[in-house]
Amino acid sequence: MEEALLKMTQTIEFKRPEVASIASSGKICADMHFHTHYSDSYTQTKDVVRLAVDRGVGVAITDHNQIGGVLDAMEMKSDAFIIPGMEVSTSDGPHILTYFYSWRDLKVFWDKHIKEHIR
Repeated sequence: MEEALLKMTQTIEFKRPEVASIASSGKICADMHFHTHYSDSYTQTKDVVRLAVDRGVGVAITDHNQIGGVLDAMEMKSDAFIIPGMEVSTSDGPHILTYFYSWRDLKVFWDKHIKEHIR
């Protein structure tokens, strides 16, 4: 696992991606921090999914302490590459971006650690 993560970090570039050339190499670009109307954005989940498909990119839906956007996206059963995530607020101020392999893993985490602590 560590070797796979190391290999992955060696290919990260922080610049505007050339989506077409990246896709032609068998890789995918992804926006790793996107909020929906469940958090502090007006963007409906269906529009996030449509944009991801139209642009040929993936998207991590990371609403503040909420998972409704991810659950909506999963119900749509689209071809969009959705990364389940959440931006978790901490009691001392910062936010922590969390990512999960599946929406079920996210739901378990939310049910166990977040749901009862939302103020």
